[in-house]
Amino acid sequence: MDQVIGYEHSRPFVEVPPPPKGLAKHPLCAGIVTEYNPFHSGHEWMIRQLRAGGIHTVVCVMSGPFVQRAEAGILPTHLRARAALAGGADLVLRLPVSWAVASAETFARGAVGLLSALGCVDVLAFGAECEDTNRLEALAGMLLAPEFVPVLKSELAKGVSFAAARAAAAERLMPGAAELLDTPNNILAVEYIKALLGVVPDVLRSKMDESVRFRVVNGLYGNSSEMDRLFPLPVPLALPRVGTRHDGPPAEGFASASWLRRVAGRDGVEAWAPYVPEACMKLYRQAEAQGAVLDYGRYEVALLSRLKAMRAQDFARHTGAGEGLENRLADAVQKATGLEQMYDLAKTKRFAHSRVRRLALSAALGLPQMPGVIPPFAQVLGASGKGLALLKRIKQNGMVPVSTSLAKLAKTGGEAEGVVRIEARAEDLHAMWLKSPQPGGGAYTHPAAMLVKDR
Repeated sequence: MDQVIGYEHSRPFVEVPPPPKGLAKHPLCAGIVTEYNPFHSGHEWMIRQLRAGGIHTVVCVMSGPFVQRAEAGILPTHLRARAALAGGADLVLRLPVSWAVASAETFARGAVGLLSALGCVDVLAFGAECEDTNRLEALAGMLLAPEFVPVLKSELAKGVSFAAARAAAAERLMPGAAELLDTPNNILAVEYIKALLGVVPDVLRSKMDESVRFRVVNGLYGNSSEMDRLFPLPVPLALPRVGTRHDGPPAEGFASASWLRRVAGRDGVEAWAPYVPEACMKLYRQAEAQGAVLDYGRYEVALLSRLKAMRAQDFARHTGAGEGLENRLADAVQKATGLEQMYDLAKTKRFAHSRVRRLALSAALGLPQMPGVIPPFAQVLGASGKGLALLKRIKQNGMVPVSTSLAKLAKTGGEAEGVVRIEARAEDLHAMWLKSPQPGGGAYTHPAAMLVKDR
């Protein structure tokens, strides 16, 4: 359709910040961290806002078969990538599962690190309940400050969850911080900015040519200006969420992804029609007709069955274990007959629901204890004509290998082979949990989606 429902009465177009010094000669590129589970009109609104603000190319780093909520995506990876292109994205890259299902901090640094390592992203755009980017940056900087650590430790000593302790500690140092950290998109926004301010620049420096890195580390150019000149980081830009709150019912013509997933389980994907772009809706209808939609019942039984074969020491090998959670989860797994019952049995005041979910899924998928800061490669899931042009710049200037082929990326060295092996296993499991199960090997055989027609 030519217009997003509710689009005309949305807020004015955003003002995109100027590009980093030295990149003005290139068309502006914005990066978005996504899941598109599923892609809907709010996502299309965001991309249109960026284009109206002067963005030429939009590159997305998207979770694969499993998402940060620690559950399976409602649609297969390749189909969600096609929907992203149909909705306005130009280049879609995979965020490997070890980062995709991790905590907000690890998820953010992996995705932001990958976008930064491309060497061509000017703006990091994200939706947030707070659209004041400066305020979010101030909070991110405070969370990274040395004086925050002892305050956080004092709150953790009270026996509350990490999220609750962090919010309380932040409020003590920055009044109003707890309210900002009380909504999911703000939390991710702050983590994106933390990644840009903290560990991501350090990792990119380590990937530089040795002679350049020597000059940067030794400060001969002052304030790392050599890195800034050769490899500028994206500028963060918060965009407001429109229409509906997270997990809430539809409003102003927009629906949240969580609401769309719930209603699909009851009424099928046709219920999405008022809230997704028509080009995407065609793909969703086709997917449902082919049985390429998650069968939650099949997923629940299979996942719980895998978990019931594990013991506490098996859970202890994965990120999120510790403080006795592995024992609680092992006990809950044996007592539960459903996933939600298992999560409820394992969670406590100290062990948040989200931590329980991630530990369970990490164990079921056999994920490593802790992934690196930045994924070792960028797999192309889909590209438009503009995206293909951007790929040429990435191959010239980027700091990670890029390809449409996981098989080729597995041969690029370092941890790439292990990451690809985990990704292929995750895709195979997801394929078995669709309404019409598919054979294994899809991670290697599904071609990247191409949309070369000019927009």
